[in-house]
Amino acid sequence: MSTVPILIAVDDGQSILLDRPSIVVGRSRRRADIRINEESISAVHCEISVGEDCLQIRNLGRNAVRINGRKIDDGVLLEGDLLQIVHRKFRLTMTGDPRGQNVVAASCSNDWLARLAGMELGP
Repeated sequence: MSTVPILIAVDDGQSILLDRPSIVVGRSRRRADIRINEESISAVHCEISVGEDCLQIRNLGRNAVRINGRKIDDGVLLEGDLLQIVHRKFRLTMTGDPRGQNVVAASCSNDWLARLAGMELGP
């Protein structure tokens, strides 16, 4: 089994399996690949792009995204770094094995095509 990057939840909650090149995290059922249903999370809060040995993080929302405690608009997340989406915290492992872990993978809907075209689908 090949390994994939995983954002491991530091507090209670599900870890995020990064099994595609780009994933949007947010509150929206239609526009987010990974949904966090909390009022403080924007409908589309951030985009995570998987690189060779790091993640590119882009803040798409109004509330904070932090890497190792530093607020960012765009940033790079390396092995062992801490990503904070409002109050949810995740630690990156680039060599994760999802077996036996409480992980959530991106939805398999076709909404990515609408996002690519710039269409607004609503929350």
